[in-house]
Amino acid sequence: APGVVLADFAGRRGDYLKALAGELVRVAEQLLDAWRAGFAVEISEAGLDHVELFPTLPAALGAMVQKAAVLVEMIRGDKLGKPLGDAAGGVAQPDKCESQYSGDGMQDILHNLDGVSGLLFGQPSDEATARPEVLGLSTYLTRLKPELAGRVRATFDAAVAACLNVEQPLTHAIEHAPSGVRSAADALGDLQRVIEVDVLGALSVSVGFSGNDGD
Repeated sequence: APGVVLADFAGRRGDYLKALAGELVRVAEQLLDAWRAGFAVEISEAGLDHVELFPTLPAALGAMVQKAAVLVEMIRGDKLGKPLGDAAGGVAQPDKCESQYSGDGMQDILHNLDGVSGLLFGQPSDEATARPEVLGLSTYLTRLKPELAGRVRATFDAAVAACLNVEQPLTHAIEHAPSGVRSAADALGDLQRVIEVDVLGALSVSVGFSGNDGD
């Protein structure tokens, strides 16, 4: 809660804080173990006989693109829409903002979009870390449908620009400058549709339903 300092976490509150930190470590280790145990291999070797999760390369590609769309949908609907009051009759709900106490809600969203950018546009090489250049989906789309590749780039850039234009912290923007937050949510909706409809359609891959379908 606001105004709480470390010294306040004594007795049972201190025990709770330690237990919460331990649970965070446990879940993070589970995620890391799942990735190390073969999920990355399942993606990179999709279509080979020994791969069960993604029996074909289109299945792996479709899953990755769909998850990018689901992430954008989550940002739009949960991280912005709920604080805006979309599920509360239009009444602002600043307490629904992510990272409301640190004030990093919009920065968290931009980090999410960095991940989407990596899938769509790849990453340049980095001599300092010896990271090789990583090609994104747009490299293939440029050969397949140049117009679509340009539209994906423009739509993504517009969504990022709209998010950068939101006043910070997000809790303040929700109450005092909601129009900027709404513009960001609308731009993210445009990005979601381009990925879900146009990109997946161009790739001719079939995908399953997301956890938010029907919401």
